[in-house]
Amino acid sequence: MLPTKEEWKKALEERHGEKLQKAFSSATVAICGLGSNIAISLARAGIGKLILIDFDRVNITNLHRQQYKTDQIATARKILGDEFIIGATAKTVPWALEAYEGGADYLGVGAIYPTTTKVKTVLTSTETLADICKAVPIPVNAVGGLNKNNIDILAGIPIAGICVVSAIMKAESPKTEANILLNIAKELTKI
Repeated sequence: MLPTKEEWKKALEERHGEKLQKAFSSATVAICGLGSNIAISLARAGIGKLILIDFDRVNITNLHRQQYKTDQIATARKILGDEFIIGATAKTVPWALEAYEGGADYLGVGAIYPTTTKVKTVLTSTETLADICKAVPIPVNAVGGLNKNNIDILAGIPIAGICVVSAIMKAESPKTEANILLNIAKELTKI
């Protein structure tokens, strides 16, 4: 028998403490890449909102290290529990429309620039990114190779957000870099 939402909340508060659990419940965490293992852990910890962005569709090579099953091969959908967010990757307008019609809540569109983590990735042009943004009525996020020196290429494109994890993690001061990129993102997306 599955616990009720109230029972689950009480159990989490007992484990983490009420103050920490409130922080978890109000937190938003973005995961880039096939992060199903960490996403499940965060969902079980009671994180309030998970945003999952992925460049790839699930394929057979993901099964040994991720929380996917064979019937999920060829999907980019990430579903967690009764309350879920579905994120999908779309590099073309047809993929974006397919993802939207399939129930995606948001799209990750990448990579805009080459990235050291995915060297064989086919880049998405800013023109295609703009076309995808116009084609679907859900948030579209620019992903891949973006940093404070090249992000201005997105000006005028109606994106909902950006993914700049590598830029932040490679910075001498990740906190300072995150704040700089947040301010740039607010300007770009008019948050």
